[in-house]
Amino acid sequence: MFDGLGLTKGGRDCTHMRNPSQRDCRRSQIGLYQDLLTEESVLYDREIKYCSQTPDNRYAYSGKETRLGGRMLRVKLFGPMQVLGSDGRNLTPPSQKSRALLAMITTADGMRRSRTWLIDRLWSEKPLALGQTSLRQTLREIRKTFGDLADEVLIIDNFTVAFVPNAVVLEDFDGDLVSAADFLEGIDIGDPEFEEWLTLERSRFSRSAGAEPRARQAETERDVCRFALRIDFPVIQKDDGKARRVADTLIDGVVRLLAEDGFKDIQDRRLAASDASAAGPRPHRAAVAFRCAVRTDGEMASVSMMLIELGEERAVWSRSFIANGEAILRGRDTDSWVVSQNCAEAVWREKELAQRRERQGEDGADRVRAAVQDMFELGVSDLTRAEQDLRSLIPSRHGSLALAWLAFLNTFRIGQRYARHENAMHAEIRELSAKALERDPGNALVLALNGHTQSYVFGNFLRAVELFEAAIRVNPGRALAWDLYSVLHGYIGQPDAGLRCARYARYLGFHSPYRYYYNASCLITAGLSGSYREAIHYGEDAMAEKSGYITVLRHLTASYAHAGENEKAKETLKRLLHVEPGFSIDRLREAREPGLETLYGQNFLKGLRKAGVMEVGK
Repeated sequence: MFDGLGLTKGGRDCTHMRNPSQRDCRRSQIGLYQDLLTEESVLYDREIKYCSQTPDNRYAYSGKETRLGGRMLRVKLFGPMQVLGSDGRNLTPPSQKSRALLAMITTADGMRRSRTWLIDRLWSEKPLALGQTSLRQTLREIRKTFGDLADEVLIIDNFTVAFVPNAVVLEDFDGDLVSAADFLEGIDIGDPEFEEWLTLERSRFSRSAGAEPRARQAETERDVCRFALRIDFPVIQKDDGKARRVADTLIDGVVRLLAEDGFKDIQDRRLAASDASAAGPRPHRAAVAFRCAVRTDGEMASVSMMLIELGEERAVWSRSFIANGEAILRGRDTDSWVVSQNCAEAVWREKELAQRRERQGEDGADRVRAAVQDMFELGVSDLTRAEQDLRSLIPSRHGSLALAWLAFLNTFRIGQRYARHENAMHAEIRELSAKALERDPGNALVLALNGHTQSYVFGNFLRAVELFEAAIRVNPGRALAWDLYSVLHGYIGQPDAGLRCARYARYLGFHSPYRYYYNASCLITAGLSGSYREAIHYGEDAMAEKSGYITVLRHLTASYAHAGENEKAKETLKRLLHVEPGFSIDRLREAREPGLETLYGQNFLKGLRKAGVMEVGK
């Protein structure tokens, strides 16, 4: 899969990439190379609609839902475990490990678990390689037991094992009706980690009977004043099925972006109409409604999207555009992704305004967002403040985002030279990244942030490619995923493909509060590919917003020198030395800057030498 990328499993051992023109640059899993982001083709020809798998399971992976035609499995976890098909067939796997694995998935948020989490609970006393083999064998047994139904109800990839949303009904799952001791009766697999999990689950069910009604009442009282977004029914012409599908796709795109960033207070009237239980039990007061109208005429679709402030029934944001309906359904229409980004940002703005207007307290999603904004200010105190806020959120429902952003925060500390590559920092980044993926392996933002730490900090480009491609499959409209992926291309000697990714990320994130970061990636990849004038354009834009960003200063210095603008190169180098005293090419190598060993990295160093950067080793 990765041989066309010029990668090995040896971390930064990429000496074979010094002449990238001789490599067979075949396309990777989702075809991001060579023809990436042309006007005709934005991503890849999807047969399945990918969505973020959010904890409440309402906006989860929806590609197979249309083929289900209803819920397909009934699972009984109290008493002897049973798995029954919709026709009453007994589909219970024969081995206890298989039954335990299914139970652990069905009790998880979103009915999904990471492979690592499952191995740690079911084969904790085995070496990792043997645990991975045992997991594959167990999944094979489950597939065999389910037969043809396996492909309809299971989602299995390199990272996770999950059930398709709405494919499973959990029976006898009410703590008032059954004894907690009956949970997974008779299952004993002899693994201490599984036994600990089982004990905690039984304890949770024993508490739920008395505590749940009181907790729900208290939670409802707290949430009445919380800001919520209401999703209204799409406005379409009668019996226009294509218009409904287009509208649902656009609405799902906005919801996915919000959910990945931690915004969970969403009342979706579409779900309430189809399934009363899916609408959620908590009556948040909706402050803003999202309405989408679609009218189709042949292949084209006219789309109007609007946010309505419900108190005064006034429009606070609106966009209209015309696009190819099939392109929207297949995820190929770039304008619709940009509009979705704009809409999500507008929802956040309205939330902040409502909180100031009505003096509402911040919730976890607000604190994550504020911490990220602090982080992108790049100052020492900004990063410290962001770290404190994110660490306080780890135990909350926003913990996966907090963990992923904390790991990412340390890349800024390394890049800005506030910290060095050290074993202790590496260990912390690994732990934070692993925990983030374990808690939410289907969040495109979590996947993308982990991909960057793997590439920038550890030089594990193989793993980074897997994570970035997974992120883009989950949500092709996530600008930061494209942006961080673009820089990886520069590290592995493919700056032309990286520049296409970077341009696209900048297009998607044009209204982002940290747009300078997207300009910086365009600068890096354009400079590495030899497009120095374009690199200077992006670099000057980034400098106008964030003049102390070391990465921008380095690459802009090299691009000025290559373009023959020697005075500007010297002036920018002077500013760089003020921010990073003692900067030299030797220090750059000592800091393990990725990609320097490629042909393009060597050309970057050549530009620095032209500008007058010291190199003691020469």
